[in-house]
Amino acid sequence: MWIYRGRSGRTAIQSWCRQRLDNWALPHRRRQVSDEAPWEYRSAHLVVAGTQHRQTLVVLPGRHGNAAVMTQLLERLATRYRVVAVDLPGEAGLGSAGRPNTQRLRDYGRWLDALLARLAREAPEAVTVLAHGFGAAVALAAKPAPHIKGLVLLSPHGFTRPAIRIDVVAALLRWRIAPTAAAGARLLTRLAGPSFAPPAALVDWLRLVGRHVAMSTTPPAHLELAHRWRTTPVTVAVGEHDPLFGDGRLARPVRRALCTEVLTVPDVGALLPHERPDAVLAVLRAHAGLARDPSRDLHGEFHEGFPRELDEAVRRADPGRKGRDERQQDRTRDRTPQQAGHVAGADVARRISAASSARAGRSAAPHQAGRPPGRAARSRRLPRRPPRWERGFPAAAGSAGATVNTPHRRGPAARTGQRPPRRRRDRPPPRAVARVRGAPVGSALERYAASTARRRR
Repeated sequence: MWIYRGRSGRTAIQSWCRQRLDNWALPHRRRQVSDEAPWEYRSAHLVVAGTQHRQTLVVLPGRHGNAAVMTQLLERLATRYRVVAVDLPGEAGLGSAGRPNTQRLRDYGRWLDALLARLAREAPEAVTVLAHGFGAAVALAAKPAPHIKGLVLLSPHGFTRPAIRIDVVAALLRWRIAPTAAAGARLLTRLAGPSFAPPAALVDWLRLVGRHVAMSTTPPAHLELAHRWRTTPVTVAVGEHDPLFGDGRLARPVRRALCTEVLTVPDVGALLPHERPDAVLAVLRAHAGLARDPSRDLHGEFHEGFPRELDEAVRRADPGRKGRDERQQDRTRDRTPQQAGHVAGADVARRISAASSARAGRSAAPHQAGRPPGRAARSRRLPRRPPRWERGFPAAAGSAGATVNTPHRRGPAARTGQRPPRRRRDRPPPRAVARVRGAPVGSALERYAASTARRRR
């Protein structure tokens, strides 16, 4: 499948990527990698940086991502790792312009198996794969091998379906219909966290992609592919404000497939590599600790030490930015009078409920502790309504004008105590029929026989 709308679109996309890499100050090498198979989707473009380090990190970007777009992240990663950024075939970038039509993820997995085996022969040590979005689904489609040290997946596809939010879908459709800079900035704002300001280069890139790249869908998740990585160290991280996977839908499939927990990165959304490169480094350090000691409580250690560490790094980069604790204090201090009155009113209601329960000499129900008595509490005080087959029968068998014991009946029968006139022949009640057919015979059979004889007379 050809992803561009024309040859001029492919030329515009690749010219933008080459120009951005040419102006990049970080020393790097580029090369094109092709497979022996004569298919169009087997060609990829590699950007190698940080060659002085021994640990090799293979970076797989998400949808519409490539090395030219993630230069800020690659600069931070190159300070500690030998980074190999891959432009996936079938995605906008310097890779091939075709993608498989059927069995898309499995074809991508076979292609990635060959690529990682080739990169492992050139690397001093085993490689670690860092994947984001759709790149995580491609990484899970590959097969575990001894030359793969582990996987680090950021906001990964491949486990479950992403959430569908109206504001994100509306921004996506508006960007697809009219791919302008304003529409691209609005889409990035919907996907990212609340404090993210889209850079001009990323907005310009989305404008080119919306104009020259054909619209396509993401392949569905195949959880059976993730089960194969259970014996390999895998770390999954998601942003706190991620509109696609930030609602906790990844926790259960990740725990089922990989027997691990999902790390939540605070104050970021779905664009974690573009929003906080320092957070990606923190996730990689947590993954390195998990690889050394698989029995460690990675989830607890990460969430105890990560926010303050990240705040210190961000404060060093931007001294005017406030930390996490200071922002929480500001939110508490800037509470509006309406919000303060609501909190005070809820406290007063809880105290009134506790005082009324104490005066009545009873304790509140466990699920209603600290709440004022509502509709559920009032309904519990009503008497039990008997079943249908226990209502509407004469008090004594054989009495023609006997009153009916119907304490819950409403209308004339409740006022006069007499049986209302029958409009049709009633069917026998279910419990009475069951007792007639059974071995024991009691008062139900007698009442039923008496009512039948009375109707016949």
